[in-house]
Amino acid sequence: MSSYGIDVSEHNGVIDWSAVKKSIQFCFIRGGYGKNNIDKKFITNAKGCKTNRIPFGIYWFSYALSEYDAINEADYACNLAEDYTPDLPICYDWEYDSDSYAIKKGYKLTNNDREKFAIAFLERVKERGYKPCLYTNPDYIHNKGFIKLINIYPLWLAQWGTTKPSIKCLYWQASSQGSVNGIKTDVDIDVCMNDNPVAEIDFSDIMASAQEKYLNVAYEIIAGKYGTGSTRKKKLKELGYDYDLAQEFVNRILGK
Repeated sequence: MSSYGIDVSEHNGVIDWSAVKKSIQFCFIRGGYGKNNIDKKFITNAKGCKTNRIPFGIYWFSYALSEYDAINEADYACNLAEDYTPDLPICYDWEYDSDSYAIKKGYKLTNNDREKFAIAFLERVKERGYKPCLYTNPDYIHNKGFIKLINIYPLWLAQWGTTKPSIKCLYWQASSQGSVNGIKTDVDIDVCMNDNPVAEIDFSDIMASAQEKYLNVAYEIIAGKYGTGSTRKKKLKELGYDYDLAQEFVNRILGK
């Protein structure tokens, strides 16, 4: 059975967490954005969740212009996690405003740039001992560089106005106009798509399973099971594999 939650930031104002607890099973709290800009309500919100025993995670809105920036952003989020021990993942949040910021700073980011920044953040979160998760929407997955990542990291998918997510995900942000007792503003509504209790999901198993899946198919590719060239690409696509990601695993095995 799905669990229901919210995600909040300083823009949601003062929250009565004892009232909120009656309506939700989990929460994601914005830790901050960019270069260590801590969300003004993070501490209050984190304490509210802890006091009321609401499982929560942290998301960091990225304004990274390099992998170095993304790693630093991950550290800012992890530093907050050290003090408040979240039950749920630390999420990388890249949105249209992230790209707009880059343009204002004179950067025209490519899909490869976005992918590298996300990987840098998420891998740093893993290195620090926390659960990583990617927050994004279908446009960024299909058109802006994140397609490979959804096979490696847990996904928090933002997709409003539908009855169900179009892409398999662990969390689904279903609406930006929810109403919850204890919050005076509209609030984002999220659904946990996993059957397990929210705070007990084993994210390491999820990531290991995805990586094992591509590792196995990579060895099959090397053994010639799927042919070569366009034939291989077609067969892998029909089986639901991302061709480029599978090829990356092949290259790793062959030391390329």
